[in-house]
Amino acid sequence: MPKLRLQAVERNQKKIEDAALHVFTRLGFHGTSVRDIAKEAGVSIGNLYNYYHTKEEIFESIIERYEAHMEKLRRKALGPVQGVFDPAELQRMAHVIREIVYDNPDYWRLMYIDITEFGNKHFAGTFRSLA
Repeated sequence: MPKLRLQAVERNQKKIEDAALHVFTRLGFHGTSVRDIAKEAGVSIGNLYNYYHTKEEIFESIIERYEAHMEKLRRKALGPVQGVFDPAELQRMAHVIREIVYDNPDYWRLMYIDITEFGNKHFAGTFRSLA
C-alpha cells in the first residue's frame, strides 16, 4: 500500500477531528463511540484507527489544536498588558476576552466535557500557564 503524503494525512486527521468535535459537543466524550465519529467523518472504523489508537487520543488532539489556536488569539488580542489597573485597559481586556469566549464556543464545550467527564485531566495545564 502506498504511503500518504503528509498533507493528505493532516487533511484526513482534520476531517476526523472535525467530525469528532461535532459529535463530542453533542453527546459528550463517554456518550460518543468510535463508530459515531467514523460515521460522521465518512470513514471506516479501520481507517480511523490508522490515524488514532483511541477515542481519547482524538479528544486530546482536538484539544491541542484548539489550545494552539487560543494561545494565538490570546497573544494577539491581549499582547503585553500595560496599565493593568487603568480602567480603559481593563475595559479593553474584558471586551477582547468576551469576544474570544463568544467566538469559540466549541473550545469551552470541550473544556466542560473535560471537567465533567475527566476531572479536568486535559485542560489543567492550560490554567497553570495562564498566570
